[in-house]
This record gives sequence, structure tokens and C-alpha cells, in this order.
Amino acid sequence: VAEGGWTWTLLVSRRDQEPWLTVPHGGYRLGGLDRSDRIVLGTRLLEEAGADPMRLGPEYLEVLELVDGHPLAMEIALPLLKDIPASVLVGELRSELGQHQPGADEEGRPAYLTVVMEHAFSRMTRRSRVHLPFLSLFRSRVMLDILTHITQEQAYKSVMGEQLGWGATRTLLRTARSSGFLEPITPSVYQIHPSLPWFYGRSLYRQFSQSAIQQLEQEIVRVYADTADYFMETLYENQEAGTTAILAEEGNITQALALSLEAGQWENAQLLVQPLAQVYRMQKRYPELRRLRRQLLETAGATAEEAEETGGIDLWLYLMGTEASEATDLGDLTRSEELNGLLLSYLESQPEG
Repeated sequence: VAEGGWTWTLLVSRRDQEPWLTVPHGGYRLGGLDRSDRIVLGTRLLEEAGADPMRLGPEYLEVLELVDGHPLAMEIALPLLKDIPASVLVGELRSELGQHQPGADEEGRPAYLTVVMEHAFSRMTRRSRVHLPFLSLFRSRVMLDILTHITQEQAYKSVMGEQLGWGATRTLLRTARSSGFLEPITPSVYQIHPSLPWFYGRSLYRQFSQSAIQQLEQEIVRVYADTADYFMETLYENQEAGTTAILAEEGNITQALALSLEAGQWENAQLLVQPLAQVYRMQKRYPELRRLRRQLLETAGATAEEAEETGGIDLWLYLMGTEASEATDLGDLTRSEELNGLLLSYLESQPEG
């Protein structure tokens, strides 16, 4: 609440307290599902997994209690009951829970969730255990076609040991879905739960060196730079379809953009930022556009001189141009003239000026 206005903000945290939050606020601790809701969700998950309810026994309720009715933990644990009795599963989970030593990066994460993930992951095929952690490089969702563009390349094979064609990649995603590690959006698009990239990433770093992972990151940049270029064409041909596609992949585009900046790949960075900047401008999301522009300039160079030194001068010219156009759109002609003056001065200083 500020100056008589009424603004409510919902903040979500894994911690019980946030020391930086000093304004008056209320708190609510969200627990797992209660007993009846656990049964409803559990019944649906068991049906989807094809588990025989006659094999469950009274230990089934102990499994639900062990994971405290946590929906994601249930989605991962219950499909296991298709192949093993509940009495065996609850015994294994209790044993592993007793031995679990949470790391520093697990603050606020229930121990049973990590244990259930690790247990289910350990029961997957070797191919799934090798390839599934690659999904840590995606944000929120993964498309079968884009993933296949990467997994069938030689660069991917040099790290993972094998290429995956379209069929093998589809099987990988379907297996992850049936194991509770992905949620389907469409038959070829899957949603990644926010709790899973951490787990995937940890598994990835346990298998491969930093240099190998950087190789995989560059494949993400390469494919998404091509995808962003295609999205720009789509945007000009069909604005509505182009906007929908860009917003759907916004998380993955920004992820690839961050990786391109880290590697100093300015040309790819420009390809990646263009569809985002265009959509933000069309939707008048100016605060987000300014923040994105500021982050890029901090890396590429805030001035023409700095951008020349980093090699990001073309990106600098593009960003200055978009800011000048934005100022004109908003009627701030003084700022627009100032920015265009900077651009003109730099261009006139060049040999072909």
C-alpha cells in the first residue's frame, strides 16, 4: 500500500523468513495435500502409470505420508509402484532418507523430494540417466523438434557419446513424462517443473567436465539463434503467430542470450534479442525492454568506445537504435535526438562514414 493506493504482491519462497522483507506482511505456509486429496491425485497417477491397485497394500498410504502429500514427489514416486511393491518402495525411501545429507544448495528443499528424485532417476535406463540432465539448460519447457536439432549433431555426440535421432529423442521425453520428470503440454512440447532444473543440473555436472558442458551450452546458443531468426521472419509474416511463438519460448531465448553474452558471441546475442525486443515494444512492455537493454549494454559496452573494445559494437548500435525509436514512440524527442546524435557521431567517425 503506497500513498493511499492498494497494491498486493504475492511472494513465494522456500524459506520461512526473508530478512530483506521489512514492510508489514502476512505469512502462510503451504503444506502438502491432505489425506483425501492425496488419494484423489494418487488414484489418477496410479491409473496413468498402469499400476495394479491390488498390489499396493497398506504400505501405499505410508508412501504418501513419507512424501507429505507433495504433488511433485507423488508424481515421481507413484509410477514406481507399477514395477515394485509399496512395501519395498517405502523401505528403500526410508533407508535413503536416513542417509541423505543435504547440500548447501538445497536450502528450503524437502529432503524427501531430493531422495525421491534420486531414487526414481537411479531406476531409469542408462540412456535416460545420461541424456535427461541436458534438460537443465532449458527453461520452463522443451520442444521435441528443437531438442532433436541438438541431439542429432556431432557436437552433442562428442560430449554425450551418442547422437539421438527424432525417434530416440521422443522416447527420452516420453519416458521422462511417464516417470513424472516432465509434464506434457502437447505431444511434442513438455513443461519442466521449476524444481527440476536444479536436479538435472547437478546430475549433469556429476557426469561431465565444465568444458564439456560449455560445449553443450554453445549448442543451445546456436540452435536458439537460428530459431530466433526464424521467429523474426514469422513475426513479419504473421504478427499474431510470431508473437505467440516468441512468448512461448521466451525463457529459452533469454537463457541462450545469457549464454551468448557470457561467451562474447555478439552476433548471436543480437539475433536472440531482436524478437524479444520487438515483442516487448509491440506490447509496450517498456520496463522489461529497458532492463534487457541495460543488461546487454553492461556486458557489450555502455559507450561506443567500450563496445569497440569488447567487439560488441554492432550490438551497441542496434540497442541504441531501439532505445532511440522507443523514445520517439513515447514522445521524448529530446532523448531521441540525444541518442541519434550518439549514433551519428560514431558512424561519421568511421572510415566509410
